[in-house]
Amino acid sequence: MTARALFPFTSSKLISGVIAGGLAAATIAVGMRGDASGWLAAAFAIAPDLTFLAGIGQPVQKGRMASRAIPFYNAAHSLIGPIALFAGALALGTNWSLIGAALAWATHIMVDRTVGYGMRGADGYQQSTSGSAR
Repeated sequence: MTARALFPFTSSKLISGVIAGGLAAATIAVGMRGDASGWLAAAFAIAPDLTFLAGIGQPVQKGRMASRAIPFYNAAHSLIGPIALFAGALALGTNWSLIGAALAWATHIMVDRTVGYGMRGADGYQQSTSGSAR
């Protein structure tokens, strides 16, 4: 058995996993506050993958995303969005519901990075952060 089979994570995936774990813990901690909405955090945790719906009706090959959905998917899977939402939540006077939503969104992105998903290329295929696409 090879070392790769025993430990399939690269160092970047391992780091992403640790970050995802920390973000998940922070999301849960914020969600447990009485003045935060756990439902909003849950919605932001799944919302990035709803971008697949933009490609409904456009035929594609297995593993490939519909071209019209790619910009939405990439925008929703960039850390710029959760960082901006987090900053906006702080600017609004520490809005805990929005902070939880930003943390949940960032957790989703980092979990994706942990399992090897990255942005989609112009061809619609997954561009892995570990160097192996598709």
